[in-house]
Amino acid sequence: MLNHFLTVLESLSNRSGLNKQTLIFIFCSLGAAIFFTAIFMLSNSPYEVSYSLEGTSHAGMRVDVKGPAKKMAVILTDPAGESDSEIIESENMITNNASVFLFMSHPLPGDYTLAVKTFSPERVVFKNKITFSLDDLRVENCGIGLKRVHLGGSKEPTGVEIGQVYVDVKKEGNLPVIFNRAEVYINGHNCTFLSGYLENGVVAGSTQKIRIKVLCPPEVKQEKEESYYSYRPLIAIFKPGDKCSLKGKLFYEDGKKSIDFWREISFDNNIFKIATE
Repeated sequence: MLNHFLTVLESLSNRSGLNKQTLIFIFCSLGAAIFFTAIFMLSNSPYEVSYSLEGTSHAGMRVDVKGPAKKMAVILTDPAGESDSEIIESENMITNNASVFLFMSHPLPGDYTLAVKTFSPERVVFKNKITFSLDDLRVENCGIGLKRVHLGGSKEPTGVEIGQVYVDVKKEGNLPVIFNRAEVYINGHNCTFLSGYLENGVVAGSTQKIRIKVLCPPEVKQEKEESYYSYRPLIAIFKPGDKCSLKGKLFYEDGKKSIDFWREISFDNNIFKIATE
């Protein structure tokens, strides 16, 4: 590359009659002028751009653009070079303000580039580098959601069953985390529902309460009851004085990584007060 540059420089020097030092000075001056012109154009852009991370079922970035009513593209490029973009039509900017959502389907640590580009004239009016990192990810707490059970047609509740599991996740760093699925074990039995699908598996901010539906498997020993349902798994029914072992995993990065949660739960007479019908 250097030899090629020197050859071109020698040829230009012979044709123009200028020495090599003068030509190098001219090239450097032109490069600096182009660079600072681009910086000046971006810094004096009539557009104001702000963004925030959002998401419960999908991770992404909410981008707000303020400025003249023109058609433009908002582009987010990840460290791997993959981009997501949204078009803002000029009609949608008639109030000089528009908002778009850009997906981060596979959040990666590293430098992202957020850019806004107008169509006429074709020009980048905003460009900013955003660095994302994930320093720590852990479970702060976990718990259960209870429902009252009326066995044998009893008007008063005879026990409770677990309908949901709650996991409080805390992260340090601004990189969104997407939990793809979960596994839940109650007293050693796999009670994962719908392959562990999560409705709110995205942690965009620093904390998130992940809700996991659970369902006991039919092979668990059952107890007959005189109600709408013919049978109900015993493993799901608890009474005052019972104990429950709750364990599970939350998977992220397409299932490549996971974090564990566990809790030993003792049921007292208050379970009927905190349980729902």
